[in-house]
Amino acid sequence: MEKNEYEYSDSSYGMNYHVIEYAITNTSKDYYYTWIDYSNTMDYSKSELIKRYFFSYHGDFNLMSLLKDNCIILDFKPEVGKSFLKRINPHDTFRYIVINSKNVVYEDHIIIISLSDLGQWADTPFNEGIIYDADYIVLYDQ
Repeated sequence: MEKNEYEYSDSSYGMNYHVIEYAITNTSKDYYYTWIDYSNTMDYSKSELIKRYFFSYHGDFNLMSLLKDNCIILDFKPEVGKSFLKRINPHDTFRYIVINSKNVVYEDHIIIISLSDLGQWADTPFNEGIIYDADYIVLYDQ
């Protein structure tokens, strides 16, 4: 993961911005997945992180049930920390762009796993309507 930082000012609003960009480039032949886990990720193994994110219930659902369900979900809006999941195809790059990052050290919370890390759960295709499609996501830390 490559990290770049920069600052700029917006004179019309009198605001200064601190931007951190985390670029993840998949240089392998395997698919990779990324998400943000706001817990203390250093305390968990890769398999524990997968279980926590994919199988913990957030209200009435867990992420794995959404990914494996064959229903059509219209206007799905992923929630970072609960249902946001991005697949990074081989040779593609995904960027987390964090504006005004003061409270959260995002590199400690960005999870990157390979498709093979998902083990048996990767045997059947995921519901593509749940996978985040854009090449970047902008996070604003207030």
